[in-house]
Amino acid sequence: MNTAIFTQRIDWNGIAIEVRWEPAWLTFDGHPLGHLQIQSVAPECAPLPITETGYRSHFIPACDVIADGGPLAYARAWLDHEAATPAWKSQAEGARQGTLF
Repeated sequence: MNTAIFTQRIDWNGIAIEVRWEPAWLTFDGHPLGHLQIQSVAPECAPLPITETGYRSHFIPACDVIADGGPLAYARAWLDHEAATPAWKSQAEGARQGTLF
């Protein structure tokens, strides 16, 4: 079983994000289940559309990540998809403008 952990950084909307991927974290029903970790590192703990804390741990069939082009492409697509939601757009706009109270 491959226990190698892939680690790389990407820039997403001005936030440095570390993506860690372990493609064979567990075998379930004869298929590898991978472990994907996404963490904002600069600014540290910056909220992301998939997590308010800046860190997300996600278990997913490895074939799904491979089908989407690998861990970096999967992470970017997930972030982009969730960033299009009204909740994230509202949160991002509030962060840009700040609040009076």
